[in-house]
Amino acid sequence: MSKEEIDARVQELLKLDKEELARRLATLETMVKRLGPEVNYFLRNLMMPVRAIRRDFRPIFGILMGVRFDIAEFEILVDATERDYMSGTKTRELKTVRIKPSSLVSWEIIHEREEIPPEKPKSEQ
Repeated sequence: MSKEEIDARVQELLKLDKEELARRLATLETMVKRLGPEVNYFLRNLMMPVRAIRRDFRPIFGILMGVRFDIAEFEILVDATERDYMSGTKTRELKTVRIKPSSLVSWEIIHEREEIPPEKPKSEQ
């Protein structure tokens, strides 16, 4: 990201009120903390001078412009109803599920969810 891009973004953000800026910052800081120490290390050091040594021992000097990561696992907070088939009881569990991307066949981001009451049968209408 160039200085010009950053300056343009600063001008956009200056148009927001203080509460909105504080909310955005708090959200961003909370999300960044959850990314893990490796990601945080590189985030803190983006746009910094770096020296890397290749396997053939030739140095690379430059500015760290970006980093790409492979996802090792997802950590998902789940609110689920579980059924114990031995006792016939149902329990509600709030749990964290950790799963590797290779165990998934599909991925969805749910932006909004609303429970819809069941429709009454036509005979009751």
